[in-house]
Formats: sequence, C-alpha cells, structure tokens
Amino acid sequence: MTPYRIKADRMSRQAWQYMGKARELRYNMHIGNSRLDNDYTCELIQHQVRLARMSLGTAILYRDLDGRL
Repeated sequence: MTPYRIKADRMSRQAWQYMGKARELRYNMHIGNSRLDNDYTCELIQHQVRLARMSLGTAILYRDLDGRL
C-alpha cells in the first residue's frame, strides 16, 4: 500500500467514527438520555458531521493522489 492509500483509509475510518459519535448524540437526545441541553447537543452533532465531511473530503483527495502515482 502506498502512503496516500494508508492516509486515505485512516481518514475514512475517522469519518466513520465522527458519524458514529453524531449518531450516538442524536439517539441520546431523542430518547432524553442526554445530560446536555438540546441546543448544545444539536451544535455538537453539526460539528461532528462537519468533521466527518472534512475527513471524507481529505480521504477522497488522498485516493485521487494515490491514483495519479
């Protein structure tokens, strides 16, 4: 595996982790199990989704760079 492929896989896994955390926050807010207020929880969810999108975008960039080698 090339270094770009390794970085792409790592960023892809990180994106899945961010989405998993956002899903967990959303579920806890939905069932009323969150110790945080709903506005703050919504902000955290949006932040996790933004991080996931950035990680996925970086993974795509690394995959593209890997394909050009």
